[in-house]
Amino acid sequence: MSKALRCPVYSPLSKAVRKESEVLIVVNDLTRATPTSLLLQPLISELNRKGILPDKIKIIVATGLHEIRFDKDVDKIVGKDICYHYNVVYHNSEENLIRLRTSSYGNPLIFNKKAVEADLRILTGSIEPHQLAGFTGEAKSLLPGSSSKENN
Repeated sequence: MSKALRCPVYSPLSKAVRKESEVLIVVNDLTRATPTSLLLQPLISELNRKGILPDKIKIIVATGLHEIRFDKDVDKIVGKDICYHYNVVYHNSEENLIRLRTSSYGNPLIFNKKAVEADLRILTGSIEPHQLAGFTGEAKSLLPGSSSKENN
């Protein structure tokens, strides 16, 4: 992970982030087998190295409509150290939302307010086979993972 951050395929993180940036890292909940705690440590270290302080980094667990079990699961997802030092919240599909616009199909596009207001959003996760969609990937972290109940 550290090597991938230092030598990315596309633009380096350093081009996307500024010292004063508010960064939101979107992670999977426990319904996905993503090794999130292993991904987060080098990612956060790289952000810190670029001058982003812990109070500028927020982590949101993209739950979509899944059950929210914060006290029980959060340290399993992000790791105890990150849980203790960073602001980690679960997405709630009914609260703290903001409507962006209406899609060309007439559907309201309503997302988590923190996801919309962040200067930089980093989606983490894995790509795996899906019985209905072919493959699942990290676009799901935003829709449906960080969107309203109506968008799901």
